[in-house]
Amino acid sequence: MSEAAGRWRWATPASWVVFALCAALVLGSSLTHDFRDEPIAGDTGGHLMQALSLAYDSHSLNFDAMDLQRWKELGWAQEPVGQFFQRYDGDRYGVAKPYGYSLYLSPFIAVLGPVHGVAVGNTLLLAAMMLISILLLRTRYDGPVVPLLTGAFYLASYVYMYAFWVHSELFLGLLTLIAFGSAVRFAQTDRWGWAVLSFAVIGFAGSEKGAYLALYAPIALVMLWKARTWRLRIALPLVALFVLGVAVLPYLRYSDWDSFNPYGGERFLVQNATPFAGGTTGFAATNYSGEDITLYLDAPVSGKLEALAYTFVGRHTGMLVYLPVALLLLVAALAHVKRAEAWGRAALLSVLGYVVFYAFFFPTNFFGGGQTLGNRYFLQAAPAIIAMVVLMRLPRTTVLWCSVIGIVLGVVLLLPQHERPQQAHIHIERTSAPQRLLPFEANADTRHYFECVKLDLGDVTACP
Repeated sequence: MSEAAGRWRWATPASWVVFALCAALVLGSSLTHDFRDEPIAGDTGGHLMQALSLAYDSHSLNFDAMDLQRWKELGWAQEPVGQFFQRYDGDRYGVAKPYGYSLYLSPFIAVLGPVHGVAVGNTLLLAAMMLISILLLRTRYDGPVVPLLTGAFYLASYVYMYAFWVHSELFLGLLTLIAFGSAVRFAQTDRWGWAVLSFAVIGFAGSEKGAYLALYAPIALVMLWKARTWRLRIALPLVALFVLGVAVLPYLRYSDWDSFNPYGGERFLVQNATPFAGGTTGFAATNYSGEDITLYLDAPVSGKLEALAYTFVGRHTGMLVYLPVALLLLVAALAHVKRAEAWGRAALLSVLGYVVFYAFFFPTNFFGGGQTLGNRYFLQAAPAIIAMVVLMRLPRTTVLWCSVIGIVLGVVLLLPQHERPQQAHIHIERTSAPQRLLPFEANADTRHYFECVKLDLGDVTACP
């Protein structure tokens, strides 16, 4: 055996041991995390309120006085502000946000209670993503590549930090991984069941976010092209449409059959006030219009190009900081695109198309809004990169070096966040010295920061 082969032999178990220790530390930390120690940020209140409603009492998306009582029983110092509601049936209300993540959390909350239920649910999401990624990568690679790439992607990045937050990013990322992972297995085995699963999952994902349909389009076209029979080519889109149709029924119901997405209908924003002002249905809220969406679309091209650049190298939104291995693998994929087959090119186009979609259609909010750690919208599609690596058949050495460099960059650039990952999304103004050398996003100056204090209500943290 050569000296190089000997080093490789020892590198494999060593890499797995290090990965297992890091994974155990992260999963153990998220499993015991109490989300009440963090403030409401972004869509946290909406997801949690939906989950409470689905887990208890009405088992529906309807919002009533009992849901607010369940919230109060959490012992959280915060009221459920920053939420969107739809009015239906005259004087009834439903949370105007996608329900998939809340539906997933609800059985955990029903059995374990809200605090432990969220912790277990989020931890399982992260663990499932790592496991599926390992299984996918092992269909193509051996040696230390698999644990190093999995570690670089999930542990040396901002991905695992979302396990400490009541947010849908890991759930949506898992949908991406299952849909694209099933496409990989279809490409490798030509078994129609994998194709059906892939189209079914993306059908549901499309009900959660319409952008998923654009993300999936290139890989879907290749799957239809590679299908052996016309019967399968016809059946696959029908499967996706059927799942999508069933999935949007609640949105139709809670918008008085006016909209097939949760952002339509008569919509209200509850901000800095309790949702109920002295009555069962008296909203202390303001009617919300979609004028800001028009502003996104009317933004100058220069602003959209800036947003596109910030997606890769922005100080607060760039892949270079928050998911460096993804940026490295995308560069490697572009370098190998001429040698790739249709499968690999489609997967690469899917990822790049998702980035361009958000940068151009939401140039002032492409990263996911105020108080967002990194670009949470990209996180939702990022697991497609794992499938892209396999489908493009990137050389093992290339993937190995991308993983090693990604780990180094992830640790160095995100060190302040790694030190306290539970609070990384709260203290997003904490940046490493190299990170501060990167361009500052013009739209990031609207971000707000929390100042948290301990209250005499047990071990509860209040954050305005």
